[in-house]
This record gives sequence, C-alpha cells and structure tokens, in this order.
Amino acid sequence: MGLFAALPIKAGTPIIEFKGRIIPWEEGAVMLLRGADHVIKFDAKHDMDARPQWSPAGHVNHGCYPNCAIKNKRGSLWLTSIRQIEQGEDL
Repeated sequence: MGLFAALPIKAGTPIIEFKGRIIPWEEGAVMLLRGADHVIKFDAKHDMDARPQWSPAGHVNHGCYPNCAIKNKRGSLWLTSIRQIEQGEDL
C-alpha cells in the first residue's frame, strides 16, 4: 500500500486531509502500545484515530527521509509537502 504523487507537487502544498475519530490522548497511547500505526497527535489533549477506513490519507507510508509532514490547519490534519515531490514518488 501507500500513496504516490499523481503529478509533481510544490513544497508547502496541502495534499490530502486526514479523517478519523478525535480521541483523548490516553486512548491513543493505549492504541499505540497495542501496535496501532494509525494514531496521530491532534493537539495537546487529543489524538486522531486515522485508520484507512476513515480516509485514503491513512495509507500514507512512514519514511526515513520524508517528503511530507502532518500539519494542523484550522483544526484539520493535512499531509503537506515539505519539499518538491516528483510525479510517481511515494508520499
């Protein structure tokens, strides 16, 4: 699985919004301890359960040399490019 750029993407471009349940950070911590790989920090007191069933953004892969970051924009989490991304590149 994974997400790939259909077209070149400029640095700083919001690409896809994460959707999911907003949960207390304590619940997110328990999920992570049980092996979940889809919990994202939402704010100081909350996490997001961002499983792929909620949004295609949940299919994004972890990378050691990332080209994207998760940014909170007006209360929504967005996968945002942090550098130029070429067509076909894994996000």
